[in-house]
Amino acid sequence: MTGALKWVGIKIINLERTLGLDIWLLNLFRPMYGQSDLAGKLVSFFMRIVQIIFRGIVLIVGSVVYIILLGLWLIAPIVVFVRVF
Repeated sequence: MTGALKWVGIKIINLERTLGLDIWLLNLFRPMYGQSDLAGKLVSFFMRIVQIIFRGIVLIVGSVVYIILLGLWLIAPIVVFVRVF
């Protein structure tokens, strides 16, 4: 049980690292490509907002999938036991 929980936790943490959501949040107000004019700052801000929203959705969906897999893994022995007897 603890091994499965640890596996799910590691998978979710790795998914967050792969998506780099924390880095997108940290750099939200920094202009991209050194564009320090108003247009560059606005484009950078809105582009990062869009990226954060979509990456957040991917993180939530991925986390839900891993939690469902954990639930199926926990239920599987019970189902097998019931089917055998």
